[in-house]
Amino acid sequence: MSSCAPSSLSGAPPRPLSGAAAQGSVEAGARTRGSGHPEAQDEGDGCLLATRDDALADAVALVAAAAGVRLSVLGDVPPPGTPASALLLGPDFAGAETPGWDARPVVLLGHPPEEDLLWRVAAQRPGVRVAVLPRAAAWLGEYLGELGLRGGTGRVLVLAGAAGGTGTSTLAALAAGASSLAGARTVLIDADPHSCGVWPMLKPRIPDGVGWEDLGRSSGQLPPAQLAEVLPLAQGAAVLTWSGGTRRADLPPGLLGEVVSAARRVFDEVVVDAGRTAGIEPALATVADAGLAVLPAGRISTSVLGVRSGIDRGGAPAGFRAGDPFGGTGFGGEPWWQAAVVGRLGAGMDARRVAAAAGLPLGGYLPWLRSVARSAQEGRLITALARRRVRAPIEELLRRTRTDPAQAA
Repeated sequence: MSSCAPSSLSGAPPRPLSGAAAQGSVEAGARTRGSGHPEAQDEGDGCLLATRDDALADAVALVAAAAGVRLSVLGDVPPPGTPASALLLGPDFAGAETPGWDARPVVLLGHPPEEDLLWRVAAQRPGVRVAVLPRAAAWLGEYLGELGLRGGTGRVLVLAGAAGGTGTSTLAALAAGASSLAGARTVLIDADPHSCGVWPMLKPRIPDGVGWEDLGRSSGQLPPAQLAEVLPLAQGAAVLTWSGGTRRADLPPGLLGEVVSAARRVFDEVVVDAGRTAGIEPALATVADAGLAVLPAGRISTSVLGVRSGIDRGGAPAGFRAGDPFGGTGFGGEPWWQAAVVGRLGAGMDARRVAAAAGLPLGGYLPWLRSVARSAQEGRLITALARRRVRAPIEELLRRTRTDPAQAA
């Protein structure tokens, strides 16, 4: 961070919010104390704006309210440890020291007269963004909206197959089961547009509880706690899938992103079966902390060779690339795409060779096991994890999704 000192306004008392700034802060659910420091909040997913410029506070509050993000407007730079997903600095604090914020997004805000100042400061602080209002209002709204989606502490693991029939759903269910058995509060979300439900491999009969059909008919915002209460369980892991007959394409736009956003606020681990790598929905690419491309072990097919380009062309935003973190977005965690090779290896083949052909680092290999196939056929897939031969490679795969591939190799 830059050592530039803030303007002479530091130390001046904070002024009360005016007009839209006060209204926007209320709409976003944020509160400020007289000292300018935010009161304790239930979640640390709001944004903090440090400025004494009322006009700028008004403009940012309206953008935050439209994006559905809580905003606290402070009269000083917040101290280390203050809960928030991002720090927004007005021109009066653009050069201020911000200890403890290095791992979180920082955006410098101002109006056209301050543009040169903002860019000069940003040049000394790698990773810091600049938004000049009102020109950048649309970008700021989208950016804050993405931060809102990533609110919560749960980790989102997205699995997508090179092609249909690669075992993505099986692997996702086993990953969710292993996470739950390890003590994490876990949910498995079936987001494969070609799926008609995963219950046949998890339970002998469909249990009572809410599925995609029910959520598709509902209206209004989805409370995270309610989501956790109404989803049926499979061996301790909550499951959201179809009961049969309805596909995700029939659901309201944006519902998947809303559900995953709610899930990460109440679950420790959110495992998402996204279908195929070429069709990953943007909402998933935005919130993912790690990605696994599921590759068949038998041979290097055209689907395997096209996995990386499929990821790059699909719903993933710029910067969501194999082996690379989000292009400097500053979100917590480093989302990596790795390969999960599954099935019987062909003659002369090994898992690393298959992963390399897809242009991905190897996350793990799960051989074809008769016990897994039999358990899925009998509607008790997750019970296969009782066998160490099944559980050990799944646990290792989960470990590697939390590790930089360069360090895990």
